[in-house]
Amino acid sequence: MSTGVSCTVYVDGVRAADGSPGDPSAAPTVLSELAVAWGRPDTMTQPAPDACTFSVYDPAGVGFGSTYRVGHRVDIEAHGDTYPDPSVETLTNPGFETTAVTWVPTGGTATRTTTRARTGTYSLALQPTTAGVPAAVFLAPAPFEPAGTNPDAWDAIPTTAVGQTWAASVSVWVPLGASVTVRAALFTGPYATAGTPAGTPRTVDGTGAWQTLTAEHTTQVDDQWVGLWLRLEPTGPAWDQVDPALTWDQVDPALTWDDQGTLYIDDASVVAPAAGTSRGVLVFSGRITDLHTTWDGGPTLEVAAVGFSADLDNVLIGDVPWPVESVDTRTHRILALAGLPITIDIDTSIDQTLLTWRDVDAQGAAGLLQEIAVSVDAVLWPAVHQTIGAYLRLEDPALRVALLELALVDGVITVVQGDPGTGFDLSACMVLRDPVTWVQDVADVITRAQVGWLLQGVDDKGKPTTTQVQEVLVDAALEAQHGVRAVSLSTQLQAAVDASDVAQRILSRSSPDAWRADGLTVDDDDVNPGPAGVALVLDLLDGTSRIGAPLVLGDLPPWSPAGAAAAVYLEGGTFQFVDGRWVLALTVSAGAGLGGSAAWDELDPAWTWNQWDPNLTWNDLRGAAAA
Repeated sequence: MSTGVSCTVYVDGVRAADGSPGDPSAAPTVLSELAVAWGRPDTMTQPAPDACTFSVYDPAGVGFGSTYRVGHRVDIEAHGDTYPDPSVETLTNPGFETTAVTWVPTGGTATRTTTRARTGTYSLALQPTTAGVPAAVFLAPAPFEPAGTNPDAWDAIPTTAVGQTWAASVSVWVPLGASVTVRAALFTGPYATAGTPAGTPRTVDGTGAWQTLTAEHTTQVDDQWVGLWLRLEPTGPAWDQVDPALTWDQVDPALTWDDQGTLYIDDASVVAPAAGTSRGVLVFSGRITDLHTTWDGGPTLEVAAVGFSADLDNVLIGDVPWPVESVDTRTHRILALAGLPITIDIDTSIDQTLLTWRDVDAQGAAGLLQEIAVSVDAVLWPAVHQTIGAYLRLEDPALRVALLELALVDGVITVVQGDPGTGFDLSACMVLRDPVTWVQDVADVITRAQVGWLLQGVDDKGKPTTTQVQEVLVDAALEAQHGVRAVSLSTQLQAAVDASDVAQRILSRSSPDAWRADGLTVDDDDVNPGPAGVALVLDLLDGTSRIGAPLVLGDLPPWSPAGAAAAVYLEGGTFQFVDGRWVLALTVSAGAGLGGSAAWDELDPAWTWNQWDPNLTWNDLRGAAAA
């Protein structure tokens, strides 16, 4: 039984007919067997642009008109029904008891305070900054991310579907002479600027006491997050609004001047519909490159599209020579010169690495960006997400969740497979058996890494020059066993220490004892149709969460050489929508040498040096976390 995760094709933003209820019977219809190919075949290769193919059948023979043309944009989305517990709050900091900033003010300041709270210790105090000007605040489901980064930060939080009714409530302490207006807020992404007030407003006047407002909001959009919006006005009572019979000794001694213009907010609540919510993910975004019409019981159009990053292949960059500069500066320089609406998210562990002086003349933008990725042992992913659409992701694989861990086994400290505690858990029951092959060969073995870097200098005229220098690292023990198996690459690095680090990272991924799984295929029909199964299929399809994701293959049969479980990373795949279900062929890499490594202070202080496995090398410890 399938999870019911759907597949929808959009051409230039317009949904293509696919035979769903309500589609015109004579409309050209997208057929089954749509396919999306993405990623890379191994850990030494940069990903190619994503690719998508599908067929369109014209039952009435009226032609495909202007709907399908070379250059038209194609987006592939998938939706599935999730069923969060309606008693679980979707706001992660409803009472402001944690320091996580889940609010953004306009026309004022908003801070946590212990001055006044309805429950708990804290509330949120909204203070206007300009007299007579209303102040407002957005309350978001979770902490904000820097604009354009981490678009999947809120993916675990339910989102809207058209026609759903969400319940909301909030407690407010409004000063006398003022009023507060409360509305739902819809967020298109996990960013401070992504909120918009929505729904019917509720307004109450200040009483100098706590009041609780409740409301329901019926959403008219899909795939947005629900929060709250509050506005305070006016910003305090005028003297002639105060009861003239009021004397000073009748005023609450706890009252301050600030209270006269301050709104206190507590116990904010947003609850998802009990009937469940729908989540959407973006699987592919690109442009049509090829169209072929044939007769197959009627006019049939074969459509081929390539991912958005292919546009960078056709843009040539020419500029004055570039100085020594950081990865972040050069990457954004290239994208600015390319002039395309493409953004990039760069891991902070590599964004300040320095690159050499560079004389560039009519170089392809895609090649220049991949050159940077290779130089810092990063991966330049073409990524897509429902929140921000298509973007580039420069990933440092060393930041992935570690799949290995250090553990004391029979008195010996060694490296074993660990449980990452995150990512995807795939039971062997979900994986088709026949295509699976376990592989162990010398293709995974690297005994020496040669990494070239560029020594900076000047010529006799004072102009910058560079001299190629090689950093060579050799695993002598591995080379004695397997012979010389070398990898050589050139980089744009300008420091020996950075080149040496890249060489060490390459060697650490060499694992002669690891079994690699080929032919892993997940058929939606074999996935549990409950909420966990829906989330699994959506996460695998999502063009952001699938990148380098850790997978733990469990319940493996006794004949599996990897043991009862195997941990791998997702590097790519071919995803097909066939007969109303997804069939996901996964390309994975071994779990060795990637992910965060254990720090010294994370290890068991009772361990001693003579307990360590004498066969371990420093490279073996890369990507091994503390138990």
